[in-house]
Amino acid sequence: MQSALLDPARAPVGGAGTRLDGEAHIAIDGQTDTGVTYGGRLQLLRAAKPRDNGSYAEIAWAWGEFRLGDYGGAARELTVSAPTVGIGQIDGDLDRFGGLSALIAPYALNNDDSTKLTYLSPAVFGFRLGLSYTPELAGGGIEIVPARRIAGIDTHRNVTEIALGSTRDIGVVTVTSGASAVFGEARAGSHLHDLAGGAAGVKLAWNGLTLGSGFVYDGPGTLPLDRRPGHVGIESVVSEINLGLTYDIGHWSLGASWAHDYRKALPSSDIVSAGVAYRIVRGLTIGADLSHYSRPSGQGQGRGLGQIETTVLLAETALHF
Repeated sequence: MQSALLDPARAPVGGAGTRLDGEAHIAIDGQTDTGVTYGGRLQLLRAAKPRDNGSYAEIAWAWGEFRLGDYGGAARELTVSAPTVGIGQIDGDLDRFGGLSALIAPYALNNDDSTKLTYLSPAVFGFRLGLSYTPELAGGGIEIVPARRIAGIDTHRNVTEIALGSTRDIGVVTVTSGASAVFGEARAGSHLHDLAGGAAGVKLAWNGLTLGSGFVYDGPGTLPLDRRPGHVGIESVVSEINLGLTYDIGHWSLGASWAHDYRKALPSSDIVSAGVAYRIVRGLTIGADLSHYSRPSGQGQGRGLGQIETTVLLAETALHF
């Protein structure tokens, strides 16, 4: 169960309220006599972020793992961004109450429900390669202009994701890095531009302390209208930088993160958030996020472009069984 309290003095975009969510995870795994592993996953979250829903079938052996389904891909698996805890800070559930959330991955591909084929290699000298191919993106992976939309035309096709990730120990510090590139063509006759962007990041972990940062590039004018939750519906975000720090000690997890979005011909936006999570017993946790964000507002209303600023407190009780 989640509750939100927004500062009314700062012109909130959404509103305070309470949400009760449920989720289900089903996984099947097995192994043949020759060592080939296989399995499948179904994950359903009624009111959570779209990227948290999905299913896939997989098969793996010494040469790597193949997945077929609508749950993430190479960019989701191997790109590194700011670490978070509990509700999620900049990548949390603030957007479900009308607020802002970070991009984290290019073109919201990790929010997409399109069927894709993904290959993930085993670690070789500490590096993993990821490849994904999507014949056509569904609605979750594109931004559209409603007034100009042509059903079945405004889509991206032949979308390819290439990602490389690495995890290695340097002394007492574990260093995780990852980068991804995304390419895709706009369907002929659509009002979209071709996809050409990517992301990169690095995390350092030591004795419960994790520091990480990421950069996401969407490209100017690639998508004419940004309809992702919490983002202004005028122009696409061009790029984003994010930074985060977390600390785990016993039953407590603490985190703080920041994201800065650059937008074409619009003021940039910022999210600053701090969060805490406490594990009461196994399967029962409570947590809270305190977030402050700014976002562009106003156009064609005789007031020019401005900024909306909002402060939000999110609280959550979660039961896992």
